[in-house]
Amino acid sequence: MLFKRIGFCIIIIINSLIVSAQDTKGNFANKWLEIDSLLVHNLTESALNKVNLLYTYAEKYPMQQIKALIYQLGLEERIKETSINKNIQQLNDALAKAKEPAIKAILHTLIAKKYFDYFSVHRWQFYNRSTTEGIKKNDIETWSATDFFSAINYHYQVVLKSAENLKSINLNEFNDLLIKGNTRQIRPSLFDLLAHDALNYYKTSEGLITKPINYFTINQAIALANCNEFVNAKFATTDSNSHEFISLQIFQQLLSFHLNDSNKVALVDLDLERLEWVNQQGIIPNKEALYQKALYAITEKYSNNPVAANAWVVIARSLIQQAEHYQTFGDTTNRWDYVAAKKIIDKTIADYPTEIFALDALKELQQKISTINLHTITEKINLPEKPFRTLVQYKNIDTLYYKIIDISKYQDWQDIYLSDSIVKIANKKWPYCFTKYT
Repeated sequence: MLFKRIGFCIIIIINSLIVSAQDTKGNFANKWLEIDSLLVHNLTESALNKVNLLYTYAEKYPMQQIKALIYQLGLEERIKETSINKNIQQLNDALAKAKEPAIKAILHTLIAKKYFDYFSVHRWQFYNRSTTEGIKKNDIETWSATDFFSAINYHYQVVLKSAENLKSINLNEFNDLLIKGNTRQIRPSLFDLLAHDALNYYKTSEGLITKPINYFTINQAIALANCNEFVNAKFATTDSNSHEFISLQIFQQLLSFHLNDSNKVALVDLDLERLEWVNQQGIIPNKEALYQKALYAITEKYSNNPVAANAWVVIARSLIQQAEHYQTFGDTTNRWDYVAAKKIIDKTIADYPTEIFALDALKELQQKISTINLHTITEKINLPEKPFRTLVQYKNIDTLYYKIIDISKYQDWQDIYLSDSIVKIANKKWPYCFTKYT
């Protein structure tokens, strides 16, 4: 009987907790709905007042409080010009109170982003400023570019060092903080999301104000090797602050994390991003051939998996870019690349009809290939009674009708010569000569 009573009490407690949690979640949803409604009607100050109250109310709910803090920072900037010192202090205060590793990691990322956003807006000032020796470091507005890069690097490195704690945290736990999109499969964990934010920073060329004597360059072919070889590669350097070096390490961390995933979407997306970036940044002998080899290797390895479509998109896009450099009377190497790209696109659409994201990209490339273009350039100075030349550049056109009109008979044309209406008027005039080219 005692056990029955205890069990009954536990059930009552659990049920009451569930109801309480649901009520709290509902309360927050209603409060955010009210705030968003105020913003829709441009009542920014009223919305900020509600956010400030919500921030205090959400003290025991870290994710809701972070969301309120993000709103606070954004809305305060709308109403009045706020100090970067105040913004960073607000974030640091929240960081000091945070207890959960995930919340700390999110706040470190927000601080890094706030530093970088401020730096980006005032970049021209900081690049022309020497290092601030003897100046108070707590006044961010007096910092040099080097100070910003040091602070941003510190916060992102704290996040990356907490990788093991973040890998097991599913993003579904942070729906209140995230804008719903279509990339959840390729960023399934909190580590994926935050590490990618850091990666996007390190992939930029920022931080290269001064280069050390032995600065790091991507010159090893293994950087373009297949995924399994790349994650085990050793990249040695004395330039440990190199953004390229750090980017390679982040790619290795992320790819290693997803290497054994049953769903290969995140892995292939990462690998394609890595290959494209290394191909752009690397100084590697024969890198274009290595890049193409790696792309085709992905299509072969996952030929029975829809993720292969994403690799075919990159290959087709690469062929189109090469085709754009084709020169009729010069370098004819890429003469048939449009044709090759079209074959790949048509086959991939047929093979993977349900791969929505790849299909959108493929159809966009298909449209680019099939677009009709016509451009003519005529010599401006010509000898009377002598033939003159016109360069005709065309795409996806098999027949060209050419009409020559003697405009000396129409003096009033001088005023409309450069306007679009000249075409309509010219079509109504009898030509000096009429030619068809096929």
